[in-house]
Amino acid sequence: MASHDDDGRPVQDEHLIRAGYALDGDDGCIADARQQGLAFLDQAEADYPLSVPARTRDLTQLVVSELVTNACKYAPGPVLVELRINTRAVDVVVWDSDPTVPAARATDPDRIGQHGLEIVKAITEALFIFRRAAKVSFPARIDVHQHIVPPAWAEALDSRGMDSGGWAIPAWSPADAIAMMDEQGIATGVLSVTAPGVRLDDDAAGARALARAVNEYGAEMVKDHPDRIGSFASIPLSDVDGALEETAYALDTLGADGVVLMSNVQGRYLGDPDFEPLWAELDRREAVVFIHPAQPPMTLLPGTPAPLADYIFDTTRTALNMVLGGVMSRHPKVKVILSHGGGFLPYAAYRFSGLTSTVVDTSRKAEDVLRDLKRFYFDTALSASPSALPALLAFAEPGHVLYGSDWPFAPQNAGSYYNHFLETYPDFTPGQAEAINRGSAEALFPRLAR
Repeated sequence: MASHDDDGRPVQDEHLIRAGYALDGDDGCIADARQQGLAFLDQAEADYPLSVPARTRDLTQLVVSELVTNACKYAPGPVLVELRINTRAVDVVVWDSDPTVPAARATDPDRIGQHGLEIVKAITEALFIFRRAAKVSFPARIDVHQHIVPPAWAEALDSRGMDSGGWAIPAWSPADAIAMMDEQGIATGVLSVTAPGVRLDDDAAGARALARAVNEYGAEMVKDHPDRIGSFASIPLSDVDGALEETAYALDTLGADGVVLMSNVQGRYLGDPDFEPLWAELDRREAVVFIHPAQPPMTLLPGTPAPLADYIFDTTRTALNMVLGGVMSRHPKVKVILSHGGGFLPYAAYRFSGLTSTVVDTSRKAEDVLRDLKRFYFDTALSASPSALPALLAFAEPGHVLYGSDWPFAPQNAGSYYNHFLETYPDFTPGQAEAINRGSAEALFPRLAR
């Protein structure tokens, strides 16, 4: 049951629901436990203004039914199954109520006994579905890598026969974005235009105009949904004067949450000395900069669109270019987010630092190169895999890993695929998962803090 304060009001951020089922494996077990399960959301809705959607309620009841049915079926003796929900997590705790075995959490297999282990095996899949259902009621994530497709931008690409590195421009609408976030447990999406950005040809004036149209469209979305939507403003590099003008307008007038830069603009990377005035201004403002990869200045491999392979290469290329060009050491107040787990930067960071200090520039120390590389932030879009996530977490500084979806250019089923890895990762340190999902982004975007 939910905890209450002295005035009888529910205590937030504690267990919203603590439903226990004493399962003895007898003939009445399933019916009795299902009856308790049907009261599960009734209790939640009585104590809290959850506004649980009907589909979520049906899913939750289905999962509770599945859980208790399997528990009754597989438990050779008495156990107690607890479901706990709070605003940050959904948890199942299994206790062995056999009087000969000390009570223990399911995370302690040496003490829980065979009864509890059988239950854990039986409910694993049900718990995954249950978490998905609960997220609709408790959206918490801040998605720093979510895209917007403004009509003016889509029309500009279409008129030139362009796409995003061989990747089709998907259908998008504000309503679809909100629906996706509800289903994926995302409280707020910080939206940005993806590659190729707003510099589509040699027309600098056209790039300025397109950037303005894109940014004003994004600002209207934020105005309509201030708690659900944030905005990274598009900047028309390689026109430095235009970039400085649009940065000031976007941050001061439109109230953008930061800016987005492509990893390269017509083959010029972000460590280019000509871009120094922009970095100086962004540093002065202590701005958040989101770097999204673009197609590198090379021919696509047959059958291999740039987002599949070249994008992670180009992210790594521009990040290293920035470090070797001194951007990160000269501008310590700017916060730079790299897409897709930083490409392969975390995996190759010590290659970069070691070879730089011993071969490329012997005046630089390896630890100085590493320090600058570790200043980057990283999003998890398409990167929370069993092989990539450990390398990313081993390299990134605490608080420098942020949740990202890459929707709609990565479809929702791709987001679910990587979310599963993130949600079931076994080696998070205390508080690390919460920081990735929300806490670290709150530090970068104070207006989104709860």
